[in-house]
Amino acid sequence: MISGYVELGDLDSAVELFQRTPAKSVIAWTSMVTGYMKFGKIEMAEVLFNEMPAKNLVTWNSMISGYVENCRGEDGLKLFRAMVQSGIRPNPSSLSSVLLGCSYLCKFGNPSFPTKGKTDKKRSTLKRGETTAMVGETE
Repeated sequence: MISGYVELGDLDSAVELFQRTPAKSVIAWTSMVTGYMKFGKIEMAEVLFNEMPAKNLVTWNSMISGYVENCRGEDGLKLFRAMVQSGIRPNPSSLSSVLLGCSYLCKFGNPSFPTKGKTDKKRSTLKRGETTAMVGETE
């Protein structure tokens, strides 16, 4: 039910229902983390994530992708590292979010990174030790 409110864009109702729920499942917690991230309330998502009594892979993925979607790719990568170090094995969704986060860091963290419509032939081939890669954009 909480996730339904989040999907409909009614975060206030999701919060109200979550607060009234006496026994919260990992699904309810994760739905709230997802909702806060969806609405850009990153600090609230972080507080909830840190308070969670139990986390599963979906919970970790929700936070990682939420960071990336809110232009905080570096935080997403740090959390991914913490997830792996805690013994949680990533799945394709985890890796997709991490790769997207890396692409954003490359694009926005490097002023010489080519933008849409511009190409730089010199950067099209990666050299040994290079940490950036070109990522194509689609319309």
